[in-house]
Amino acid sequence: MTRSTNCWEATGRENAGNTTVPYAVLPASIPTDSTQTIGYTRSFRYDDSGNLLSLSHQGAACFTRTMVVSDASNRSRLQNDTGTLTPDDVDAAFDPSGNLLSLQVSATASEQLILDASDHLQTVILLGRNGDIQQSDREIYQYSAGMRMRKQTRILTKADSNLWTVDEVRYLPGLELRRHWQETITGDTVTPQDPTEELHVITTQAERASIRLLHWKTGKPDSIDNDQARWQMSDNFLCAGTGCAGANDQSRRILSLRRYCGVGGTQ
Repeated sequence: MTRSTNCWEATGRENAGNTTVPYAVLPASIPTDSTQTIGYTRSFRYDDSGNLLSLSHQGAACFTRTMVVSDASNRSRLQNDTGTLTPDDVDAAFDPSGNLLSLQVSATASEQLILDASDHLQTVILLGRNGDIQQSDREIYQYSAGMRMRKQTRILTKADSNLWTVDEVRYLPGLELRRHWQETITGDTVTPQDPTEELHVITTQAERASIRLLHWKTGKPDSIDNDQARWQMSDNFLCAGTGCAGANDQSRRILSLRRYCGVGGTQ
């Protein structure tokens, strides 16, 4: 990474298939085959207060993100495709505590963010239906002592029978309980089906390595052995935000790679 006055430039490698111009869409992950990656350069421009003004990317795709900064605060938003967003429009996208109220996912669409009284993210509306949260596709988060204890994703599968597909993770010390099931809601009555997948993940940490043991109670994929161990390791540059992290199985095969982009973000 190099720096000039109010500008930074970073280089790295990305998936050669990253050809879509992103908003909140996650880029394709780094393939383990290096021949399927391509180099990129990112340029960052800031104002005198350190607020990001623009990000230019040259790689598998070429794009520029332009930010609009409020005149009354250091809050900012991504400029829309028509270029009509003004500094006066920025603060309306935040609550009085400075929390973002919606997440932009495309040029014309955004996801509503709902926070609780402690400023924790409580609900993300993935697909709204007639302004009714209970009939909207959504993610729900619950906390205890400031730590996330539960995440649930609810997708309406059949509207005529009010059939929902549910994915849930419960976070316990050293253990994650993951389940996938469907349920029907009639009035105040919820009728859940038996889970089609239930995965218990034992987690622990050893210096820079994270170890996860995967135990399927039901619904194990045929291609994966039960009670399989996964190691996630990072290099010495991880704390600087410029390093690389990888995941290996118990046979030391590389399963995935993650590289850390300049000035935040991973892929």
